Amino acid sequence: MKRFTILIASCLAACGDNLKPIDLVDTTFVADVTEIENTCDDRPLAEAGEVFVDAVRHADGTVELREGSPLIPGPGSFPNTRPYAGAVAHDANRYSTFPDKTYPYRIEGALSMEGLDLTLTEHWYRTPGFSDCLRKVRIVGAPRGFRDPASLDGRYEIMTSYYGEICGSSPWPAKPFAAQVYVLDAHPRATGVAMALADAIFIEPPAPASDGAVDWDGRVSFAGIDGFEELDGGLHGNFTPSRLHAELTFHTADQSLGCRHAYLLHGGKRASEPVDVGGDYRAVYRLRDGCEGTVASYEAPLTLIRQGPSEIEVYDDWGDWFIDADGASLYETDGSEAEGQIATFSGTAEPPYVSYTLEFRSFDADGSSCAYAWDVDAVARYAPEYGWEPAFMPEPPNPNDKTGITSASSTVARPTSPHFRSAPALGPLDRP
Repeated sequence: MKRFTILIASCLAACGDNLKPIDLVDTTFVADVTEIENTCDDRPLAEAGEVFVDAVRHADGTVELREGSPLIPGPGSFPNTRPYAGAVAHDANRYSTFPDKTYPYRIEGALSMEGLDLTLTEHWYRTPGFSDCLRKVRIVGAPRGFRDPASLDGRYEIMTSYYGEICGSSPWPAKPFAAQVYVLDAHPRATGVAMALADAIFIEPPAPASDGAVDWDGRVSFAGIDGFEELDGGLHGNFTPSRLHAELTFHTADQSLGCRHAYLLHGGKRASEPVDVGGDYRAVYRLRDGCEGTVASYEAPLTLIRQGPSEIEVYDDWGDWFIDADGASLYETDGSEAEGQIATFSGTAEPPYVSYTLEFRSFDADGSSCAYAWDVDAVARYAPEYGWEPAFMPEPPNPNDKTGITSASSTVARPTSPHFRSAPALGPLDRP
């Protein structure tokens, strides 16, 4: 009996943190990183810098901290964090290729929807020589302004209208050649407002005037098919926390002197509450391969963009789909048996929840068929107070996976499909 009691006490001590309820945390923080100690490099401590830290709530309630800055040591992803009563004390090991070595790290401090103040300590090794070393940083920040309607900080759904090439003082055409809604991410900082349109155009104009006026000419970073280009351009118009209405122009190397591509940007910031389908979601995917007889499930992001009253763009882990919408219903078919494949998208979008199935049924010459499909169940991000019980749960992590990618999403061939596509002629913003 004595030994049994000791075993129970040991289990409670080891597993106590896993028995506590997990705080509701799901947001992105703007944080300052200060290096406290570093014995891994022969250099002075790094200067403090600003980073984004994404705190992603998973289906089981745990929080994964993600960042991609060299200012923060570690693997860039810290899963299974369990904030309780506004605090966290998390110990784990970083993966190592050396079977006889363990490299632990510890995260401790404050973590909630109001902010974070964490100390991260990582044990690692020096090169050359592979002797043990340590890095320690403090990460302090506040959530981004996604849910603050008075803040410029956030994501905007922007109708991007392309007016073609404008040369000299020639007037703009009366109507655009094409238009499509893209997501624009705006983040104010000391040097201006960092803006990223469609993850392709990056600018940093000064903060708008008190009336929202923006009148800026400067460098435009453009992520083209062949890589990044630095271009001359400008942004002129009005930008407030509720709406952007501005002309964006830039000159590319293939244009004559004095000519530029011209876009009109018009749209609003996503609502502080998940009342429209447009937004970022956390989702569970269930892959059903009827051709091979396999089923797998995992978690991944999902983004919906409202392209119009009756069209929703669904950007999931497998592709980009433009789907007919009738109220909360999402439904569309494409292809035919004669073409060899029929694609069917069916689901509902009732914020803050989205669920759908996308099936690709392929037909052989003898008339037989099989289907590859994925079911998606999702809830809006940045609003963890909305309860969510996924219709199906992700599979537990693969203990033999050393890549950081779940086996479900990495071992199944991803289908390519021309279905549910939209191809407006948007000049340099065209994507194949």
